[in-house]
Amino acid sequence: MLNRVLPLVTSTLVVAVSSILLVPALVTAIGPHAWSSVAVAQAVGGLGAAVLLFGWGVTGPALVARADTAARHQRNLESIRVRSALTPPVVVATSLCCIALTPEHMGLAVLGCLTTLVTGLSAAWYFLGTGQSWLVLLFEGLPRSAGNLAAIGLALSTNDGQLALGASVAGALLGAVGGTLYVHTSTRRHREVRARRSLVSLLREGFNGVSASIVNSVYGAAPLMIYAALPTSGLTVFTLVDKLVKQALSGFGPIANALQGWVPAAQESDLWRRIRIAAAVGAAAFIGATVTLASTGTWVLGWLSGGTITVDWTAGAAAGLLIGLSSMELVLARSCLIALGATRAMSVATLWTSIAGLTLMAGAAVSIGPVAATLGLAIGVAARVLVYVVVILRHRRAPAAEIAMNHISGAST
Repeated sequence: MLNRVLPLVTSTLVVAVSSILLVPALVTAIGPHAWSSVAVAQAVGGLGAAVLLFGWGVTGPALVARADTAARHQRNLESIRVRSALTPPVVVATSLCCIALTPEHMGLAVLGCLTTLVTGLSAAWYFLGTGQSWLVLLFEGLPRSAGNLAAIGLALSTNDGQLALGASVAGALLGAVGGTLYVHTSTRRHREVRARRSLVSLLREGFNGVSASIVNSVYGAAPLMIYAALPTSGLTVFTLVDKLVKQALSGFGPIANALQGWVPAAQESDLWRRIRIAAAVGAAAFIGATVTLASTGTWVLGWLSGGTITVDWTAGAAAGLLIGLSSMELVLARSCLIALGATRAMSVATLWTSIAGLTLMAGAAVSIGPVAATLGLAIGVAARVLVYVVVILRHRRAPAAEIAMNHISGAST
């Protein structure tokens, strides 16, 4: 387990640190208002990345973990076909969306969008499934952090935000292309002659995984987009809280990713023990994030803004609650529910609780402010966690044969 987690921790750490350091550098170079536009665009790009991944980030690691090398090669080819077909329309659609939302900073917005959009081309899902965590560091952590460090240097030395964001995009794109080529060349000699599946059948197969992934990404991206469109104040504070939430969840990613490959790979007799361990990790993350940011959130948010945005302790506490609940939700969904084959239940629960959370967020933003809006989002995630727990307990009481069938096939329930 440690061999899986350590490279992932290192990868996420270097990306998270470089990304966090890039924020005050960009704020200094282009100003808080322009930076808010970039942050909105990055949220749009994150949504586009979920479309490009088309569920591979959710179900892919489990499928790869259970497959032989020939089947893994086939899965990789299928992911390349799907993403090649989706990339052009997604790039156009997200770019137009960013221009519409931030017309005063169009160039910065499009480049900001691409910094997160290109992560949808990553091969990290494959490496997680095979347990090759060090390749995540090589093809994602190092290139992305190098691009961010170059961006920091350019932002501070030239005050050119577009040039800085371009360097960040280049680093992420280099890693994504390199990782995909590595997987293709390393598995090619094991390929078998199989019937070529139609693009429509591949899209249909990935529906449950991508719907849950997209709805989760909407829940991460839409709040900032909605807030920017609402007739209310507090956008800079909400943007700052949103950035902290995203960076913290990125930091939790190595643990969640390791569990995502570890739990589904269990033998039938060991499955429930691993599910209990994963659930305990999620609960510990919830408690840790909530307590830590309730006490240190004001300082963290002040530092993240370079001292240009002032907040009180309630903003940090709300951010901690949202981070903790989101971390627990991530573990329960991608480790426990996927291992049980409950992708349909996950998809439905994600959709309806996200609608509820976004509705609460929008109402709170207009009537109260950014902190209340963050709490509205937290309520939506809390409802999702509760549904996931109910689904897991229902499977725990199901006949062993039914659980084994779902575990082996990954069938929806």
